[in-house]
Amino acid sequence: MNKKSVLINAGMVTNQPSGVGVYSLELLKELVPTLQREGYKFIIYCYEPTIIEKLNIGNVKRISLGYLLDRLLKNKEVIHRHIWNIIVLNFISCRYNILYSFTSHGTLFHRKQIITIHDVICLSFPNSHKGQYYYFKYFLPLLIKQTKHIISISNFTKNEVVDAYSLDDKKVSVIYNGIDHLEKLKWFEKDEEWVEKITDKKPFCICVGASYPHKNIETLLSVCDKMKNLDIKFLIINKPNTYYNSLRDKVEEMELKNVIFLPFVESSRLAVLYKMARLNIYLSLYEGFGFPPAEASFFKTQSLLSNQAALVEVYGEGCEYTEPFDIDNIEKIVLKYALSEKKLETDTYCKLREKYNWKKAAEQTFRLFNSI
Repeated sequence: MNKKSVLINAGMVTNQPSGVGVYSLELLKELVPTLQREGYKFIIYCYEPTIIEKLNIGNVKRISLGYLLDRLLKNKEVIHRHIWNIIVLNFISCRYNILYSFTSHGTLFHRKQIITIHDVICLSFPNSHKGQYYYFKYFLPLLIKQTKHIISISNFTKNEVVDAYSLDDKKVSVIYNGIDHLEKLKWFEKDEEWVEKITDKKPFCICVGASYPHKNIETLLSVCDKMKNLDIKFLIINKPNTYYNSLRDKVEEMELKNVIFLPFVESSRLAVLYKMARLNIYLSLYEGFGFPPAEASFFKTQSLLSNQAALVEVYGEGCEYTEPFDIDNIEKIVLKYALSEKKLETDTYCKLREKYNWKKAAEQTFRLFNSI
């Protein structure tokens, strides 16, 4: 076995990447050149190799369970992913000295493995994350015992992990996400025209990532109800799922004409939404890091955040904060920004970028490879 070799588990890289998918791709861009420079043999496994191949990164293979199982589990990605990690990964990872995962997945049979835990939200909200709850409750403790080191994306997450699994805190390192991938975003005049069309050129606020009940969108809808007679739009953006559909039903029931739902939008349109919004609203009850406030800051758009521990840790004084259920205070802050075209005066993004960049994250991750 080559002592300088690593199998990289990038199972969350898809055509419509979530926050973890973005994390995987951006960290890969900075990490792979270092591996090449330092003489590491490596291979990357993911579901969409073409996405990584476009980055001119070699040694990429598709995650597969064989033709028959791939067909049977075509619409059951979570089950497919677990079978591959628990069974197949064991056989292919034995040829590599280090097994590194961008997520909390891995095999029980590799002694030098690094996993990444972005949050343990399923332990706090088990009804919203039933599949993850059982995985984190029963399988992850076994995996942690076989794991050499754990990466968390904030001190809040580290403390949650240490407490939940009774770990020595030296086994967990905090490596923050980067945010500088936003600098590569491009948008076009047609994207601005699209935004003006859907908002009828009215001032608007955005809420990105309305995927689960802990995002606390019901509170935002109560605010929208109080402001429904004003010319202010609220755009809620997320790919459709059960919760998203339930929110749409509730908006119809409440007859809220000032709420617009948008499914997954391409990056250029999302960039313009951030750029033209008066306020980014993020009332989440639980986050490990939270990308949207950083994305908004790049476009000098202020964010209103719940005073949840990780958000306060990551964003400090750069944002507005509120108790997540204080409807009156939320309304007050929304009005402050929605009725003014004024953008952020301080360069919040530059301050955040100094602390949170992918090159720094990759350097810290590579040090862990060398340390084990």
